[in-house]
Amino acid sequence: MTGRDLRVVAGESGHVRLFTIDTEHPDGAALRAALVADDGTAPALVAAALGVGHVDPQWITLVPVADVRAIGLATYLRAGHDIPDEQLAAQSAALGRAAGHILLVMSPAFAGRAETIALSPCLTPLAAFTRRREAPPAPPPQPDPVPAPPAPEPAPVRGGLRPLAIGALVVAAALIVLLLALGGGS
Repeated sequence: MTGRDLRVVAGESGHVRLFTIDTEHPDGAALRAALVADDGTAPALVAAALGVGHVDPQWITLVPVADVRAIGLATYLRAGHDIPDEQLAAQSAALGRAAGHILLVMSPAFAGRAETIALSPCLTPLAAFTRRREAPPAPPPQPDPVPAPPAPEPAPVRGGLRPLAIGALVVAAALIVLLLALGGGS
């Protein structure tokens, strides 16, 4: 993770930052306990550990590495957070060394505010990813337009094959295929 990953730009979206939590550090132990207990103190502790004013806890996840060991951390990130394979491959060494608990922070946690993350000693940057871009949101529904006057009836098309001629061609083609199949086209 680079210094660039520790800066959150205003309106940022699609970024996922991973930090290891040092649960031997008192702040790290308190942070982990608050996230596990989901007792309402976690958002303030996460914000303090990241050195920012506020985070939305809906966009923060505590990932016990042991819980995802069976599928692997990379698979968890690919399937659960839509991280592209090429980014995972570039960070495979760091992900392979991960142990204990990981704090996963998604862009919406910062509510669109620009922030500079100033980590507490209980957090260590592990990796940063950019999710696949989702399709842009659908435009808001528009009010029903004023009905247009009915279109005039289209003029009949002249020329081309008539339905009877088309039917005759289909029957002829079917007969040729049947004769070839029965005639032993070998």
